[in-house]
Amino acid sequence: MNLEKILKDFRTWGILTIVFFILGILAGDSDWVVLTALLVLACIGMTIARLLSAAQKDKEEIIDKIISKLEEVVKVENLETDRYYISEDYKSVIAIDETNKRMCFVENIEKHIDKFKNNSKDFSYGYTLYDFKDLLEAEILQDGETVTKTSRGSQIGGALIGGVLAGGMGAIIGGLSGSTTSDDEFKQIALKVLMNDTQNPVKLIYFLYEISSVKKDDGRYKKANADSMDWHGLLKVIIQQVDKEDRKQSEECREPITTQSGNFSIADELKKLSDLHKEGILSEEEFNKHKKKILSM
Repeated sequence: MNLEKILKDFRTWGILTIVFFILGILAGDSDWVVLTALLVLACIGMTIARLLSAAQKDKEEIIDKIISKLEEVVKVENLETDRYYISEDYKSVIAIDETNKRMCFVENIEKHIDKFKNNSKDFSYGYTLYDFKDLLEAEILQDGETVTKTSRGSQIGGALIGGVLAGGMGAIIGGLSGSTTSDDEFKQIALKVLMNDTQNPVKLIYFLYEISSVKKDDGRYKKANADSMDWHGLLKVIIQQVDKEDRKQSEECREPITTQSGNFSIADELKKLSDLHKEGILSEEEFNKHKKKILSM
């Protein structure tokens, strides 16, 4: 048998502790009692060390799974991950591809997983790709309370947000539990991202995820707060860019519809107009106005 392995096993020391305890009682010697107490402390220390080591190993295995999934997305989808962030609960990852104007969310597909149980086998990841135009809203939450929020302001963006909220309100309410117990102590800091996805609209990325409260002067809070604000700033810039493109597209559609001799088709123009109306680019009033103009030509 491997003697080194036996000596490293805390159960061996537990058995020795019991043996020494019995011998101490039988011998009635105080030295045996002291030795037994030292062995008890050694067993406790070894147990704690083993638990911490197992938790660290499990965390590394979970992160390896996340990185492997990101590498798969990069290879399969040609995603250029300029930046990414792994949520503190290990349930989700946000990645930005500025070159191709895409976003990727890697999410744990297993449900009801508690990060603090540190069980890597319970984590299995899938991913979803979105275009920048699918980003509708970004919000920073500290223990469930909104700190700052940026939403799409264009007519198209507003219509999309309304549609997603109508279809996924339950998903938005669920997963945002937690209440602020103090202005100086927090357990969670999260970035809530709303996407144009009726099946899974809300993405939560945790920058702080603790069992006990963390004070504002704690380094963990300061880093989490700074990182979350940095990511919100990035998403705010993306939202502003998409809004600008929406407004430009809307203005172009509002320009008077002109015809080219020999190429004008009322049916085609009406179809184009109807498509713009369905997409929310033209309001009901604008649609009727242009429709009347086309029919009068």
